[in-house]
Amino acid sequence: MKSSACVKIAGWVKAMHTIYNTNVMLKPILDKLEDGNKKLAIGKALLSQLQSELNACEKKCKELLEDSAKCQKEKDDTLALLDMNKLRLVRARKLLGGLAEEKSRWEGEVKRLR
Repeated sequence: MKSSACVKIAGWVKAMHTIYNTNVMLKPILDKLEDGNKKLAIGKALLSQLQSELNACEKKCKELLEDSAKCQKEKDDTLALLDMNKLRLVRARKLLGGLAEEKSRWEGEVKRLR
């Protein structure tokens, strides 16, 4: 006849032995999981750093593109003004040439009238 206390103790010992064997089998898996989590945390930190650098670079690139567009517009405006001033200069020279001829004509007319 078996004592009920012995049966319960034997069941408890068997359960502890099963738990121990399970823990022994899970230890390398849990260690790998812990290492993986550490590597994941490092990777996330690096990703976060690189993402912030990327955002800064994109912001700088956007600013440079805006500056470039502004400078291009200023260049185009300046070239248009240059062309307009060249035309004005040509017209002014024609006007001065015509006035010089008029001056000599008027001087001749004044001498003739004296």
